[in-house]
Amino acid sequence: MRRQADRFPALWPGLLSACAGCCGAVAAVFGKAPGAFALGPAGHVLCYVMLFTCNAAMMALYLRSLQRLPSLQATVYSNAANIIATGLLGKLLYGEALGFRWLLGVACILLGIALVTAAAAPAPAAPPPLPPPLPPASPPSGS
Repeated sequence: MRRQADRFPALWPGLLSACAGCCGAVAAVFGKAPGAFALGPAGHVLCYVMLFTCNAAMMALYLRSLQRLPSLQATVYSNAANIIATGLLGKLLYGEALGFRWLLGVACILLGIALVTAAAAPAPAAPPPLPPPLPPASPPSGS
């Protein structure tokens, strides 16, 4: 049985980068949670443990994606996923507003991802070189 990652080899490194960005967004939630919610001392400790765990997962995923992608692509995918996930989690958990400017910003981020991905696409292979020309035929010698 083939591994799941082998089915979509071109998608996998970008997904690692995006997951790294999402882990960073979740880490930010755990960093903000102790001050935003009424948690006891155990809740504070748990939030900080989760913050460091999410940061460690983020770094592991990002470094793995850097092994498989150009650094520009890995950075753009990770930052884009982080910004989008942070906005969505802020709306979901803290009731933050997502206005027109935020949506316009997300559209610009997605356009930037498309441009970086298109620029990083491999160039088509060059055709093989032509063989050298044949030497001119010499006239037949008559006797």
